[in-house]
Amino acid sequence: MSTDFFFLLSKPHKFQNRKAQGVFDVLRQHTDSENRQPSEKFIRTPSRRTEPDYYKQVKSPIDLTRIQQKLKTEEYLTFEEFCRDVELLMENTRMYYKEETEEHKAATELYELYKVIKDKVAKGEPIEDPTMDDNPSSS
Repeated sequence: MSTDFFFLLSKPHKFQNRKAQGVFDVLRQHTDSENRQPSEKFIRTPSRRTEPDYYKQVKSPIDLTRIQQKLKTEEYLTFEEFCRDVELLMENTRMYYKEETEEHKAATELYELYKVIKDKVAKGEPIEDPTMDDNPSSS
C-alpha cells in the first residue's frame, strides 16, 4: 500500500481540503464569456461604510478571502463545511443584491458552476471548469 493511502487515512481532512481547494480554484479562476472573473466581486464583503444595509440584512457575511484563509489554515474538517460556506456566500449575495445587478448575476453564474463541480467531486471525477475548451478544434 502506498504512503498516500495511509496519509489519507490518518489525515482525512487534508484529503477533504484538497478537494475543496480544487473547487475553490476553479471558481476563483473561472472567466465568463467577456473574459471577466465573476469571483472578483466576492473577494471581500462590501464595505460597512458604503453598504451598511448589507450588514443589517446579511447575518453571516463571508467572502472568498475568508474561505481561502479557512482552506489554508485547515479549518474545514469536511468538504461539506467548505460547501456550506460557498453556498452561504452565494445565498448572501443573491439575497441582498437585486436580480439585475452585476453581483447577483455573477453569484448566479458561479453557483451554477459550483453545482456542476460539486457533482463531479461526488462522482470522483476530475475537477475542472466545464466551460473551458481545452481541445482546440483541428483543421
